[in-house]
Amino acid sequence: MPRIWDSKPKTKEELEAELKKIEDQKAIFELQIAVEEAAIALRDLYLQRLDDVVTLDDILDDAALKSLCGRISKLKTR
Repeated sequence: MPRIWDSKPKTKEELEAELKKIEDQKAIFELQIAVEEAAIALRDLYLQRLDDVVTLDDILDDAALKSLCGRISKLKTR
């Protein structure tokens, strides 16, 4: 295992590149979570629609789904 004083220090550019990579990975994970939440919401809405009864909860769920879609759009533009 190399000792820290034996290694060459990283340049500012290398550190910034690592930070950018980590931020990109974070955005990807957030996007995956938002997509999974949207898929769950869509499935739930579909199952509720099978009953063919629209309630206030259905309308609120639809608003929540649109909010999730907005989050996905914001994450895609990062």
